[in-house]
Parts: sequence; structure tokens; C-alpha cells
Amino acid sequence: DDAMSINSLDPAYNANQSGPRTVTVTRRFQNRFPNGTVLNFINPQTGVEISGGVLESQAPPDSNSPVNEGQVVLTFAADLPTIPANAGVNFADPALRAAQSTIEDNVVEDTPFGHGIFVGGSVQVTVQRNLVKTTRCDGIAIRQTTKQFYDAPVHDVTVRDNRLINVLGPGCGTTKSLASINVVSIDDLFGFATGPANTNVAVMNNFIADSGRSGIFFGAASGGSVQGNYISRWYTQPTLALWNLDPMWNNQVLADFPLPIAFRNTTGVLNVNNQTNSGPTPAISLTSVTPSSAPAGSPDTTVTLNGSFLPGSVAFLGSTALQTTYVSATQVTALLPSAELKVSSSRAITVQNPDPSGTSSGSAVFQVLAKRRGQITSIAHRTRSAWTRKPMRVIAAR
Repeated sequence: DDAMSINSLDPAYNANQSGPRTVTVTRRFQNRFPNGTVLNFINPQTGVEISGGVLESQAPPDSNSPVNEGQVVLTFAADLPTIPANAGVNFADPALRAAQSTIEDNVVEDTPFGHGIFVGGSVQVTVQRNLVKTTRCDGIAIRQTTKQFYDAPVHDVTVRDNRLINVLGPGCGTTKSLASINVVSIDDLFGFATGPANTNVAVMNNFIADSGRSGIFFGAASGGSVQGNYISRWYTQPTLALWNLDPMWNNQVLADFPLPIAFRNTTGVLNVNNQTNSGPTPAISLTSVTPSSAPAGSPDTTVTLNGSFLPGSVAFLGSTALQTTYVSATQVTALLPSAELKVSSSRAITVQNPDPSGTSSGSAVFQVLAKRRGQITSIAHRTRSAWTRKPMRVIAAR
């Protein structure tokens, strides 16, 4: 029910330690974990990931058709730390947890039951330059479930330069619907994990408008940052019902919903340069483009746009949307693709306000210059005159 998802679910669960190197687990469905795999464990109360070790052997032995939800006794190559009862199990290798993946440059709209973009249990993932509109649950969820599915926490995830408009409507579990951008660890009863399990999550330079509850909820996290975000109008659905939530959490969520940015169970998180605005979104402007021209046939070219901008501002070359990166309130950069630079022309660059109700910029001209026929672009080498025997420098004429 989520529009886009990257999720690293557990290969096994209910891990119970019976010796320094021995753990009995329940296989998740028919997932395999061959000998030599490095496995970690998940504390089911705190959500914190515990370093495990290299799997040396297993009984019954690994096979291509393991028993569905069968019990397996795992033996590791070295002593393990103390593993809490009923712990989750997850892969340690980043390559098995979506490392270096990106979700970028998408439009997600009208998601009636789920999240716009969901990232769970993954590492080294970037979510950038997406437009998420009208979702019932969180627009972007960076989430761990500590029981039932035993997701691992997320590490080194960046959420940047996204636009989230009119996110959070009636009808989703409360801890699934905390904010337009939600970083959270929960259990299967929608209660909150107690530890800062997720590490180095960066939420930066996003634009959020008309969020039903908080703009950003940042929970169960160690390190990372919330910086440079712009939140325009939040808590627009104050009558959303509380359901699928243990009553012990009612006071906490009711205190967090009216906040533009809420933090819970975090440590060492940088919180700087965020802006909030409860009224109309301000207009943006464009004053200059550098460079303002490029020869026809140029490769992809990055230009710097100067003016007055908001996070989530999108530059256009004519009607073509460009990959745009917010640098500051007075500068963004945009990538002009080579396909738009093939022939000479004068093209208008404009910058679109991230808020559909906001005023966009005026235009600046970008010139794609024709190459001169027969143009020589390099300088000739030195030679020696046969008549004078003196050095002579020959310059190529244009």
C-alpha cells in the first residue's frame, strides 16, 4: 500500500542464545542465510542493532528449499555478545540492505492507504528531489518495526530537497501518521521503541506545506541532523482520531502533533537553520544565472542561480524541469542536460515555488551558442623557420 518502498526485512526472528556461539532462531518464511553470512541481532525493546558474527554452521543444514518458518540452530565462528531473548536477526552486509540506493525525481500523488515513500532497515540510502502529495500516512517514512517483522534500524540515510504537500489525512495508525517526514522505531502494537536505534539520518532542505500533523518527527535516533527545512502550515488536521495506539502514548503524541518539528529519544542530533511559517508561502525571485551561456553540443552543465529561494525550489529550462539542489536562501544549482544543449538557442530559465499556491520567479536568459564554422580552438606548436633558424611561434587564427 506504499507508493515506493525500500525495506530490509529480517531473515529470522525470535533469536534465543543457548551458548557463547549458539543461537536458536525461527526462519522468516523460507529466507536463507548461507554459512559465511555475517548476521546481527536487534534488541526487541530498544530497536538497537547488536553486532553479531560470521555464521559457521547451522542445523538443519542450509538448503535451496528450507522449511517455512522452521527452527534453526546457528553456530558462529566466534563468541557472541549477550543477545536479549526473542531478538530479531538481520544481515550485517550493507549490500544486502540496499546500500547506495536512491529514490529520486519521482512524483507520488494520491496514496489513499499507505505512505508515499517508505525506507526500512536499510543503510546508505538517499531520498531526494521527490514530490509527494496527498498521502494518508506519512509522506516519507524512515521506519523500523522492532517486533513481529523485526526490521533493522536505518543507518546513513539522507532525505533532502523533497517537496511534501498536503500530507496526512484521516485513516492510518497513529505512529504511522506522525508527520510529513517521520523517522521512528515502533513495535507491532504501534508503541515507541526506547533506544536511539537509527543512526546518522539527515533530513535537510525539504519543503513541507499543509501537513495534517507535525512537519517532521525525528525519533529513536543517534547522530544525524535536521537542518535547512522549510515548514509552511502544519497541524491542519487537529481532529484526526487516535487509533491503533496504546493509551500510554496518548499524551506524548498529542503534545507532538502541534509542533512543526518534534524530537523523541534522540541523542547528538543537529537541529539548525529550519524555518517555519504559518501563513502564505513567500514569493521567490531569480536575478542571475552563472554561467549564462554554453556552446552547442556541450555535455551536462551545472549552473548557479542567484536570487531568493526556498528549499524545494525547482528550476526549469523552458518547460523542462531540472535537477535542482538548494544551497542557501540566495542560491540554488541546476543541472542542464546535454540533450537541451544540442543546438543554438536562447532559453528561458525560471524557478518554480515549491508551494503550488506560492509565486514563482521571473525568467533569466541562457544562451546556447552556435559554434563558428571552421573554428580552431587550440594553439599551434612551436616550430623553427628554415630561413632564419630562429624560433618562431605560430598562432592559429579564428
